[in-house]
Amino acid sequence: MSRAALLAIGLALGLVGCGRLGFGDTESHDAGDANDTPPVPASICHVDRLPLTGLPAAVDLAITGTSEGYAAVWVDTAGGAPAHGVLLGPNRSLAASLAMPDIKDSRLGGVTDAGQKLVLSSGSATAQTTWIVSRDLATAASESTLANNVMAHGPFPSDSSQSPRVFVSATGKTLSAAYIGDDGVINTASTVNRGTSGEVTDVACADGPNHSHCAFAEALATINGASQCTATDVQLMPVPGIPGGPVLSADCYNVRTSSGPDVADSMIVVWTTADHRVEARYVGGGGLDTMPHDIAPAGSAPKVQFDGARFWIAWLDGQDVLQLSSFDLNSRIVNYALPGWVPLGGEAFELVRRGNETGLVLLSPAGLEFLTICT
Repeated sequence: MSRAALLAIGLALGLVGCGRLGFGDTESHDAGDANDTPPVPASICHVDRLPLTGLPAAVDLAITGTSEGYAAVWVDTAGGAPAHGVLLGPNRSLAASLAMPDIKDSRLGGVTDAGQKLVLSSGSATAQTTWIVSRDLATAASESTLANNVMAHGPFPSDSSQSPRVFVSATGKTLSAAYIGDDGVINTASTVNRGTSGEVTDVACADGPNHSHCAFAEALATINGASQCTATDVQLMPVPGIPGGPVLSADCYNVRTSSGPDVADSMIVVWTTADHRVEARYVGGGGLDTMPHDIAPAGSAPKVQFDGARFWIAWLDGQDVLQLSSFDLNSRIVNYALPGWVPLGGEAFELVRRGNETGLVLLSPAGLEFLTICT
């Protein structure tokens, strides 16, 4: 198959912190093209590569679909460089790239298109900050900083209409939700809380049908180091609410979640176990899947995204090689290897959906790479 024409990008970057980020041309390839692109499985139909230089050794990446295309932000997990962001067009071409020097945290919870603004969650070992970001990424204003809070993954969930939206956070034995406006401002007066039996250690959320879906992990005081995870709806109307739901596993860490078809009001939760297995459980769709499903016997950093027909799960295997699995609505699993695709750490890759397009996006030593999944 022929290679798509190279898109010339005349963006020049100055020095950022103590290093320089260099951007070459965006390379767009069909998955079958013969070039220096590492091989991809049959599940990948298109590959876009944005060469970058001067990237940190390990990064935390957040990406979301926007009305204009995609917005991606990353931070240095060692805290040595400020955040950096790029905007991609709907065809995944580079539209803008710039440093975000006000954001110096080493972790990201997520970024979303709230309407008027983008909102971003970043964190450190002691605090979580919500940022109101202009749509061109040129400005980032701190909206709220919460001390000793657990930073959720996907902390700004909504419903299929994208309105209203809540901000979800946790501290101690309390899970909280509050409305967040399309201007990125959190309505603290609307905050509702749900108590948990143990200290909340992780939270992940996703848009649902007419409410949101979340999963949270909490430490079990009865067993040293043990952690269980629970699924819950997050009510949006007429007021926020966190009713709770089923316990999914008593051996659960590093949770992520994605919602299934609106008509089924279903969700999937993926996690790792204490002995480093990757597992998943599908809840809803006409019943409760009572057993976790093994995705991998050894792995880390799972991510998950529904594409409109099936779920996709990405993770690092026991040798830190990127892997991808499909998980259909009948819990059938198909695994795909991605040899040669090397993310800059366990948080340097994400799954993202925009309309009918779902992608596996990673920051690697070569730059930003967007693998479009076949639908």
